[in-house]
Amino acid sequence: MVFLLADDERMVRFALKSMLLDIVTQDCSIYEATNGKELIEMCELYKPGVAFVDINMPFLDGISAIKQCKECSPGTHFVILTGYSDFAYAQECVSLKIEDYVLKPIDADKLRELYERLTNRLADDMRAGNELFQTRIIQLFSVLHEIGLDDEDEAYFRKDGDSYFGALFFVDCEQNPTAYSHTNKALFQKLNQLGQSLLTNDLHFTPFYFGEGTLTFIVRGQDINTGELTAAVRKICEETGAEQNVRVFFHWDVSRDIIKIYEACSRMEEDKFVSIGTGQRKATDKIDMVTQYIEKNYMHDISVNMLAEKFDLTPNYLSKVFREKKQTKFIDYLTSVRISNAKRILEKSPEVSVKDLTLMVGYYNPRYFTSIFKKATGVYPSDLKKR
Repeated sequence: MVFLLADDERMVRFALKSMLLDIVTQDCSIYEATNGKELIEMCELYKPGVAFVDINMPFLDGISAIKQCKECSPGTHFVILTGYSDFAYAQECVSLKIEDYVLKPIDADKLRELYERLTNRLADDMRAGNELFQTRIIQLFSVLHEIGLDDEDEAYFRKDGDSYFGALFFVDCEQNPTAYSHTNKALFQKLNQLGQSLLTNDLHFTPFYFGEGTLTFIVRGQDINTGELTAAVRKICEETGAEQNVRVFFHWDVSRDIIKIYEACSRMEEDKFVSIGTGQRKATDKIDMVTQYIEKNYMHDISVNMLAEKFDLTPNYLSKVFREKKQTKFIDYLTSVRISNAKRILEKSPEVSVKDLTLMVGYYNPRYFTSIFKKATGVYPSDLKKR
């Protein structure tokens, strides 16, 4: 955790720092600022989790400085320090969403209570921030090849100093074909645990399934130690494979550009570095069953992983055999079935809204559905509604 103490009185900073060092049990860094301008500079540089700020400081008062700090360090929680129990100041602090308002000299017991509350709040912030990252990275990988980044995506994913680590995992179950499901779930769980151990306000992660059911692990942060991270991932692969008598491979790339990570993952997923489950000779006999299932259930959530488990195949092998037999990718076939049914529904019921139509054919994002529909048919759903 990073603390910033902003007060022009050296003894106040010394006393507060001493109390924090007695209270804080985790690793922490404590920086000091002597005026409002230094507070802004240090907030921008260190992005502290908590900043204790005196109201009356040289050059720029604490309230004015906090207003500017909120722009450059939105994740910082601010605690006001003052020797004046001024209600007007307190009111302005409320409008700034200040965490607390503490009178000097600071009581150690009250500081301990405040620290415990702030620790819980920061943990909640980290989890919420990572959940947002997980949602947006999964959506991005789902729609990037169709509609690209919009302005909001650009702002979120292109942060100065951030790097991205992307890895794809391949499970070779030829020696133990029934082990895929358990191995994949164990691998997912261990990657999630690894991510949790790395999680900070500035480092986010997500394991998810990309493309045709390939397990993917993305990490974003300013200080990613690629060597340590790849070593940790390699150890997870070795341990998971040994548990089920299978081989687990991973291929990775690192870049400051999320688009390059997406493209690298796409190439890896397309190449299928390993042949998965080649002993399943009857897989081709099940492809017709898979296509029948898609045609009857296209409106539901369908994935390679779900169908592979349902028909007792591994996802990567199902994708491979499906492409060989149908001469098209699984995802392209599923898309064609959904778009075909969307056209049928519009012809029969042109009054249906695009939002409802999106849900009726198995999508959840109208913007994404509209883009796919336009790419497949050359027109927007709304164009057919007007005919």
